[in-house]
Amino acid sequence: MTNPSPADDTNELARLQLLHLADSALPVGAMSHSFGLETMIAAQGLQVADLPAFFSVWLAGTGALEAVFCMRAWNIEDAESWSVLNSDLTARRPARESREASLSLGRRFLRLAHSLTGDERLAMPGPAHFAAAFGLVCGTSGIGRAGSAAAFLHQSLYGAISACQRLLSLGQSAAAALLWDLKPRILEVVAEAAHLAPDDIWNPQPLLEVASMRHPRLSTRLFIS
Repeated sequence: MTNPSPADDTNELARLQLLHLADSALPVGAMSHSFGLETMIAAQGLQVADLPAFFSVWLAGTGALEAVFCMRAWNIEDAESWSVLNSDLTARRPARESREASLSLGRRFLRLAHSLTGDERLAMPGPAHFAAAFGLVCGTSGIGRAGSAAAFLHQSLYGAISACQRLLSLGQSAAAALLWDLKPRILEVVAEAAHLAPDDIWNPQPLLEVASMRHPRLSTRLFIS
């Protein structure tokens, strides 16, 4: 039996760090947001039976958009490029509620990662969207570019399905099966997004954006967005 090389140890550490960063329990507030799902369920009638198709489309739309920006942020090194990237993503999030949620989570995530790693490359000034912050942190931690985007989408999808569990009659086993079945779709979306630039993509889910805009007018709300 051969001993693992230092490179192998580094890779294992990066994998463990990725598990940490993609943990839904990370204290950044992600579980307080539904990003329009609460309105889709309350006002648009989204049901459990609709979720597999809905989340497949969500991955191809919102997921692909965020995967592109996550991977673009992966190797950013200067504040000017960082500012331009986040401004571009802001322009592609027309719903104020979802846009502000993304910025709030991104800034908290970046602040937490900076405190954990001490890496000054994470002390980027200005707005920080969640997807961009995730990509930047993964890039400075030696985590692969595509793997970073896949982990971010998996985390986002887990959070969305968890929101559905609190809003619908979706049990734990059914939720686990839904997330499991969507994993290949995550990888397909990341592979497609790897060849796109920000100018190549727009969020093709206007209904979800409108639902997010209407969220503050719900009579009762469980989520912030």
